[in-house]
Amino acid sequence: MIRNLFHVHFLILPTLSVYFFLTSVNVSSAQNEVTDSIEYKNFFGGYPIAFFTPETRWGFGAAGVYTHFPGKKKSMRPSQWQVGGAYTLNKQILLFSFYNIFLEEDKHNLFGEISYYDYFYQYFGIGINTLFEDKELYSANFPRVQINYLRKWKPKIFFGGYYHFDYYNISKILEDGILNNSSLVGIDGSVISRVGLLARYDSRDQIFYPTEGSFATLDFAFNTTVLGATSNYQALSLDVSQYYSINRNIFALNLWTAKQFGDVPFQELFPLGGGKKARGIVKGRYREKTIALLQGEYRFPIWKRFLGAAFLSYGIVGESYKSLLSERWKLNYGAGLRFVLDKENQSNIRVDIAGGSDEVNFYFTVNEAF
Repeated sequence: MIRNLFHVHFLILPTLSVYFFLTSVNVSSAQNEVTDSIEYKNFFGGYPIAFFTPETRWGFGAAGVYTHFPGKKKSMRPSQWQVGGAYTLNKQILLFSFYNIFLEEDKHNLFGEISYYDYFYQYFGIGINTLFEDKELYSANFPRVQINYLRKWKPKIFFGGYYHFDYYNISKILEDGILNNSSLVGIDGSVISRVGLLARYDSRDQIFYPTEGSFATLDFAFNTTVLGATSNYQALSLDVSQYYSINRNIFALNLWTAKQFGDVPFQELFPLGGGKKARGIVKGRYREKTIALLQGEYRFPIWKRFLGAAFLSYGIVGESYKSLLSERWKLNYGAGLRFVLDKENQSNIRVDIAGGSDEVNFYFTVNEAF
C-alpha cells in the first residue's frame, strides 16, 4: 500500500534545518562597506540531534552540513546542504537531506529535500467532532522529493513554484479499526505528484526571531494523475504572520486558512495541531478539507539569554467554509521558555507546554512556531 505525508511536516525537520543553518555557517567579513571586500568561506561539519514531540517522544541522531557560496555573483546568504538521520523512542526512522541554495546576489532561491521516512501516525477520524478515545495507530513508509523555487521580483516580494512527490506505503493498520473499515481516499496508499505556485511577501527584520514586519505566503497546488498521482485535487492556502514590538516585548500574530478541492487522500487533509499550528493538539487530531486558525503569542525577556512566551490558538476544520460557522472552534493555550543559542541571528532553543481542548503536550525543539 502507498500514501503521502506532505501535510505531516514533522516539527523537528524544519527546525533542524534552521538549527544547522545557524550553527554551521562560518562567514567572516572585513569591516568595509565595499561588497568586494567580503570574504566567503565554505564550511563542513557534523552535529548531534535531539528533539521531543508528542508524535515521536524523544528522538536522537546526527547530521552533516556543507555550507558554500556558489556562482560568480556571490549571494550574501550562504547556500547549504544537510544530510542526516534520526531514530525515535517510538521506533520511527527519519533519513533526510535538505538543500537551500542562493544564487546571483540572493535573486534566486532553490530549496527542498530528498528523504525517506518510516513512521507511525495517530488517527482519530475526519472532522472537528472526533473523539480522543477513538485513537488508533497505523504505520507508513515513503520516499519524498521536494523542489521549490523563488525569484525576487522586487524588494520583499517573491514569486515561484514547486514540485512535490511522495510515494506512500501503509505498512501496518489496525485490522478492526475505524480507518481500515472506511472507504477514504488513500486507504490503500497514495502517490502525491503535485505542482504549485508560490507568492511571498517578507518584510521581517529577522528570520528566526522577528520583532517587526510581515511574512505572508500564498500557495496554490495541483495534484494530478497526469504527473503520476493516484488522485486529482487542488489546494489554496494563505499563511500570514505579523510582528510588533514595544521595547523588548514582542507581539506575534498568525492567520492560516486553506481549502482543498477534489479527491484528497485522507493523509493530505489539512491537520489542526502540532508544534507550529495549534500547539497542545496532536498533529492530525482533527483533519478536513477546510481549515482556519488564529494564533497569538507574547514574547518577553527574562534574564540574559533566557526568554519567555505565552500563547494561544483558536482553530477549526470542516468540509467547507460554511461548515466552520456552525461548529465549535478549539481553544488552546500554553507557555514556554527560550534559550538564545545564537545572539547574532537570534536562534533559540524552544520548550513549550500547551493544552486546552485535549491533553497537555510538551515540545522541545529549535526556533519559534511562527
